[in-house]
Amino acid sequence: MLKKLFKRQEVMTVEQVRALSTHADRARLEQLARQADPDVRAAALAHLGDVDFALQAFAHPNPIISEAARAILIDALLHHRMDDGKLASLTVEQRFGLLFESQPERATQWLTEQPEAVVLQLALQAARAPERHLAAAFLQDEEALQQVQRAAKGHDNGLYKIVKARLAEARAERRALEERQAQLARLQENLQRLVHSPYDPLLEGKFLHQQQQLAELEPNTDEQAIFDPIIQQVQTRIENEQAAEALAQQAADEQQNATQEALRVLADTTTMMRRQLALYLEDGRLLPDDWATSQTWLEKARQAHRAAIERLQVAPAMNADVQKTSQWVEQTLQRLHDMTARWGGMSAALASAEDDDAAALAALRALLEPLQKHQQEPGEWPESVTQVAAKLGTVAALQAEHHEAEVQAVRKVRGLLRRGRGAIRAGHLRQARGIWHSVEEALIEVPTGHDALHQEVADFLAELEQLGDWQSFAVLPKKQALIEQMQALIERSMHPKDKADAVQQLQNEWRALSRGDGGQHQTLWEQFHALADEAFAPCKEYFAEQDKLMALNASKRCELIGQLTQYAETNDWHNPDWAEVEKVLRLAGRDWRHYTPVKPQDFRTTERDYREIVERIRKQLDLEFERNKSEREQIIAAAEALREEPDLRRATEELKRLQQAWKNAGRTHRQDDRRLWLSFRSICDEVFERRNVQQNAASARMEHHVRAAEELIKRVEQAAQGDEKTVAIALQQLSEWEAEFANCAPLPKAQAPGLKAQFTQAVDALKHARQRRRQTAEIARWDALFERLAELAESEHHAWQGKEVTVNTEQRTAWTDVADLPKVAARILPRVQALHTSDAAHANAESNLHLHHRHCVLMEILVGISSPESDTALRMEIQVERLAEGMGQHNTEQAMQDALEQWLLLPGYCPPDHYQDFHERIRRAVLHYFFK
Repeated sequence: MLKKLFKRQEVMTVEQVRALSTHADRARLEQLARQADPDVRAAALAHLGDVDFALQAFAHPNPIISEAARAILIDALLHHRMDDGKLASLTVEQRFGLLFESQPERATQWLTEQPEAVVLQLALQAARAPERHLAAAFLQDEEALQQVQRAAKGHDNGLYKIVKARLAEARAERRALEERQAQLARLQENLQRLVHSPYDPLLEGKFLHQQQQLAELEPNTDEQAIFDPIIQQVQTRIENEQAAEALAQQAADEQQNATQEALRVLADTTTMMRRQLALYLEDGRLLPDDWATSQTWLEKARQAHRAAIERLQVAPAMNADVQKTSQWVEQTLQRLHDMTARWGGMSAALASAEDDDAAALAALRALLEPLQKHQQEPGEWPESVTQVAAKLGTVAALQAEHHEAEVQAVRKVRGLLRRGRGAIRAGHLRQARGIWHSVEEALIEVPTGHDALHQEVADFLAELEQLGDWQSFAVLPKKQALIEQMQALIERSMHPKDKADAVQQLQNEWRALSRGDGGQHQTLWEQFHALADEAFAPCKEYFAEQDKLMALNASKRCELIGQLTQYAETNDWHNPDWAEVEKVLRLAGRDWRHYTPVKPQDFRTTERDYREIVERIRKQLDLEFERNKSEREQIIAAAEALREEPDLRRATEELKRLQQAWKNAGRTHRQDDRRLWLSFRSICDEVFERRNVQQNAASARMEHHVRAAEELIKRVEQAAQGDEKTVAIALQQLSEWEAEFANCAPLPKAQAPGLKAQFTQAVDALKHARQRRRQTAEIARWDALFERLAELAESEHHAWQGKEVTVNTEQRTAWTDVADLPKVAARILPRVQALHTSDAAHANAESNLHLHHRHCVLMEILVGISSPESDTALRMEIQVERLAEGMGQHNTEQAMQDALEQWLLLPGYCPPDHYQDFHERIRRAVLHYFFK
């Protein structure tokens, strides 16, 4: 026994293995396919060619064994010796790799049927680069593409380029889809607005334009179903508005016809009244009998017009014009009746007006002015009215002319009296007497009857006589005193100029006393004049010398004016030397002040010419100063705007530029130059001080930020390398870490890009680690659920066939324990409990199979993946039913949840081969929906 146990095992070579028969030595080959030697085992697998053994060895860690198994599986797929059930037992990476090498077209079709999560997994983890490239080309989700792009960067350039191009296409498709949805939303909003907005004539055109835009977007059935009710509402509204508009137009036409008829009646009534009035005016008088008759027909005309207005049912306001016309006609007839009673008619009243009868003139005006105002066409009133109006105008013009001449004469006299009283108050007797003579001449043109004016004239004459008496009495002593002062001035010793001024002052006083005396005190005047000549005699020699000096100064001034004129004309004012211009003006002012005195007539002439030429030169200098002042004020304004500038770096650079501009700016007036410089200097000092403080604080702050950022990056990197629990805790803190990193700004310019890139890479690594773990765990949960469903369906199939189903406690516990499965797994519990009932034997397999089939296609519709061509009719039928029930617009997530729960309740009372196909398709749809 022990010898058999420890007997040396026979060792075979690869050639010996290949020499074995696959039929006679099959047991031996199967034993060799399980032994440890890689080469022998690979040879046995290849020689045996069994798919089941190849499936078991495909995942072997030894590449020799796994490659041999791979070759067998590829050959089996090429020769259709491997069914889908065995292929489904492999991982998605293995399954895709085999299909890619054996049947590329089938691999492509298989990719289109996989959930987005499976395609992403293949793009990241497929064994060969071509497989990853093909999987990446079928990715749709932008986040998944970005994840693959980050993983491929620097590792797989081909994959990186494919994903980059695919990402650009996906973004373009998303933008196009978003733009189309936005256009549809805008169209829906615009159509809704047309339903509720105020009606306007352009509504129909706007509606057609919106329909045209909708047609250009080519909406699908669901989208068109949304727009159809709105379009119907707008069409209904347009039809209603057009009907209402037609009714309103018909009513308006009827009202217009009634209004036209009312206007015709109005015109006839007023024309009749005016013609009747013209008949009475032609006679020129209105006797009492005619007055009563006129009142009667006026009232009848009013009543007839009111009746017409009521019959035509137009606005009562249409009667206003007739009322006004009848009132005016009645007033005119009343005035003609009154004129007839007082003067006997218009002709007699006109004769009285020509004899200056004011009442007759006023009565004729009151009668004729309204007639002229209301005249509608020339010749409407009788010729007699026109003749009376013409004569009345002539009389009124003559009276107005006489009155105006009388008013002007009175105004002239009163104006002279005002001037005369002013001269009397000032003591100017001679001027007042001259004004009196003018008053006497003007009084000739004033007619009698102006008693107040004549009283004013008498009062003025009395004031004039009183002034003459007073001046004759008060002036004589003053003149005698002036003679004594002139006598004393002759004997006094004083400067010639002062003496001349004293003589002139006494002469002025004498002339002031002699005004208006009419030539009185002639003897005293002759005595005063002789003394003045004697006192002025010593001053004549002094004034002769002064005349020579003033003439010389005048010539010097003229010479200086000529020099300044030549300088102003020859200087280059386009490129002047402003310092030289200032010096010329300063020296010219000094010389001008030195050349004094001059004669008054020379002073006025030279002073005018000097001021003109100096002003001409100074104007050029002032313009330059103002330009420089304006430029410096602009510089100060620009600097002032930088006082509160938060960006101190920009502020200091700008201030340096402004300082250079200040140096280049020219001079200004001395009083402005110092003030402007102090203002500019204070702003510069303040900004530079702020910059220094900020730079010191910023340097310290950025050093602290660099240390904090480096420490944070280190924490994120360490968390990304931890276990699942560590990663989960880190992801909960990720938002805080991102905010903490954002608070690390600003960073030094040289270090900022590197630190930001490091932090982004660390965060991406952390998110990728958690996402991959979560997705793998979730897929495993769904795979576990579908494995239990397959086991349960197999038991249900046995029960349907009438076989005895034995479910041990461990298996039942496994089926009913759904804590680690998706929430919908609780729906299978009723099926587990129903295994031992009698329902299975009586179940309708065909009906049950049909339900599985419908749920399978429904879920493929909901997740948006294709169904086999054999299911095209069923798929169309389900889609039509959903549209009819209005479910095409419902929440897809809820619909998918409901469909999945209903399918989980369906027992597997049907043939296994059919059920397995639906089972795998539903699994693919679920994974595509939840992990796309």
